[in-house]
Amino acid sequence: MNKSTAGAILAVAIGIVSSPGAYAQWAHTLTTSGDRMQSLQSAYVKADDRASQQNAIVLSDTRNQKIDGFGYAITYASCKNILSMPKEAQDKLLRKTFSPKDGYGVSYVRISLGCNDFSSKEYSLCDTQGPADNPLKNFALSTDETKYVIPVLKRILEINPGLKVIAAPWTSPRWMKIKDPGQTTVYNSWTGGRLNPKYYKTYGEYFAKFINAMKDQGIDIYAISPQNEPLNPGNSASLYMHWEEQADFVIQGLAPALNEAGLKTKIYLFDHNFNYDNKVEERNYPILCFNKMDNTTFKGSDLVVGSCWHSYGGSVKDISNVVNRKSKELLFTEASIGTWNNGRDLMATLTRDMNELVIDNMNNRMVGSIVWNFMLDLNRGPNRPGGCTTCDGAINIDQSQYKSYLYNSHYYIMAHASDAVKPGAYHVSATGTVPSGLKYSAFVNPDNTQAILLTNTSNKAIDAKVYADGRSYTFTVPPKGVVSAQMGLKEEGQVPGPVTGPKVTMTGDATESGEATELSPLVINGDEMYLYEYWGKLKPGSFGIDVAQNGETVSYGVKNGKLDKQGDGYKVASEQIAAVRVDLSTNEVTVIPVTSISIVGSAVKSGWSETSGTVIPYVGNGVWKDKVVLNGTPSDNDPSRIVFVINNTWNVSPIKHIMGTSNGAAQEGTSIVEDIYVDTGTYDVTLDMQNHTFEFKKGSAVENIVAADGLAVAPVKGSINLRNVGTQPVKASVVSLQGITIWAGVVEDTVTVTLQPGIYIVNGKKYAVK
Repeated sequence: MNKSTAGAILAVAIGIVSSPGAYAQWAHTLTTSGDRMQSLQSAYVKADDRASQQNAIVLSDTRNQKIDGFGYAITYASCKNILSMPKEAQDKLLRKTFSPKDGYGVSYVRISLGCNDFSSKEYSLCDTQGPADNPLKNFALSTDETKYVIPVLKRILEINPGLKVIAAPWTSPRWMKIKDPGQTTVYNSWTGGRLNPKYYKTYGEYFAKFINAMKDQGIDIYAISPQNEPLNPGNSASLYMHWEEQADFVIQGLAPALNEAGLKTKIYLFDHNFNYDNKVEERNYPILCFNKMDNTTFKGSDLVVGSCWHSYGGSVKDISNVVNRKSKELLFTEASIGTWNNGRDLMATLTRDMNELVIDNMNNRMVGSIVWNFMLDLNRGPNRPGGCTTCDGAINIDQSQYKSYLYNSHYYIMAHASDAVKPGAYHVSATGTVPSGLKYSAFVNPDNTQAILLTNTSNKAIDAKVYADGRSYTFTVPPKGVVSAQMGLKEEGQVPGPVTGPKVTMTGDATESGEATELSPLVINGDEMYLYEYWGKLKPGSFGIDVAQNGETVSYGVKNGKLDKQGDGYKVASEQIAAVRVDLSTNEVTVIPVTSISIVGSAVKSGWSETSGTVIPYVGNGVWKDKVVLNGTPSDNDPSRIVFVINNTWNVSPIKHIMGTSNGAAQEGTSIVEDIYVDTGTYDVTLDMQNHTFEFKKGSAVENIVAADGLAVAPVKGSINLRNVGTQPVKASVVSLQGITIWAGVVEDTVTVTLQPGIYIVNGKKYAVK
């Protein structure tokens, strides 16, 4: 044995690999924190040069279940919201979400076979029974499918041709229903009822017709379940299906119908809660079905591959006997967020949902995970009476303009999982001691890269060390945060994400600098909203707009408030402070004069009166700045909060905090916004509208501000107090912003100058009088 061979053996024995070139060296990570400071933040992490298994999560070679993917339900409500967005915004969101190359690669969606509780109406695909020899003669897709769901699915399939689609009915056609077993009278209700056994074969053919109708539209149905929530007869719409009824329907109707139609669509049984809705007689529902099927010979039996599950009752830990039946697959198909479980509070939901809906499920043999509505509006709709009016979507979109939206936990967890764990991956076992608060699930992808999903439920950041394929990586998981990582990449690649938006520049001599000035894009959740803004001084002159994208620059004038290549520059007659907004989704150009910006709210002594708030002076380059005293009287019903009001009126929408950011600022109506919460006290306040940010920084008392040697200035309501704090008389002057001297003299002790609300200059410094 030579010296080099001995060295290699020693390195393996102590768990160190000393040849960095032998393995790929990079991991791509996404990071999201519960405080939204990090929102799917993309980065590359280099592997340690000397890999060690010590104090690490160690991925093994033991492969478990094969992963199909992760995703969302594509309902009528989701599609109506998507299709209400500007076309470019639709494409950008869908590409970012579903593209395996340019986005997160979400690869699974769920749709309904007929109506669901987020459809436009209650319907089946054959509401009117045909003649005895052709009872499905009137079968047809509804406008919910043809005008909404199918167009969106086609667009997603263009972006991700590998997308898997699972479908489930909420109800059969009503003419197939009876109220109770043994009856023959039609139960003409959308809600509840049972499937009449005499229609088992016909209902199976109904499924086959649906699958073929979607195939004709270019959409393959990868899997189905016989009934959504078979133990919930009160859903809108619904059909109660006892375990033996489902087994008989699959044996006698569904599987043979698919088989005879030459379809290979998978069948997953059950499609309901982990706790079987606490119905003792239905406990172990899928196992009871499997047992009956195992003792029965029927066509299409090979299509019955497993069972699917919801989390509205119990957890995956409650079905250990089903998990242990390894001959059958498990798929998670529905969970929702809403008012009952802090749906929009990411700090409360992010790690909870990642653990319960992805990590725990994957660690218990699930082949995929799908959550409920992809997108609802801020009113949690559109929805129907009898459906869920308290549900949030994975995304909630602002329906006032359909341009801005808020990511909720369900969007984040499916994006994280899809980005790291590719379809066809295998879940792998792992060992190692992990810090308290950390959970994980590990995988190996089809290209032999490795993946890990990490959550941190603690209030402190955790450094998680992961050993995979002879390399170790260290990932920092923020408090109440999630990290997903794909490891084993051969080089640091281009950070994936949405295509960069255009560069918009205001040209001409009317800008504050007199030169071309780039407009700032309004960004929410990392997405540019096609709104570009200039805040600052406009001088007499004119301006035009240049739009640069993909290496091409187009120059526009302004005509009738619109970008126009033939239009002249926008004329500015007199000097003014203004906001100039360019909306590239509508080509509109809006100029809003800004005579003042003031603070109003429960944190301010004058309260919510828009006419008497604390005025913040403009200091230049799109920035308003001052030292202010917030001395209001908040209450339980009106906690300490403020907004910035423009021009002392609510008629110009106020400036608020962009939800999902730490200090983002935007006008209400251009984004999903909320009031700014801040304790009372003295602050240095900066509102930078050119960069869409604000800052409240604790400062010293206003009364201690010295404007000149020996002079302290204290603006109060209706006046300004000048106090001599030195030993000699002090000359002082109070001047308006227009340069008019209001008062001038010598301050020997204290002088009070009565003033109208506004901004005044005392010995060269600005002060706001309320």
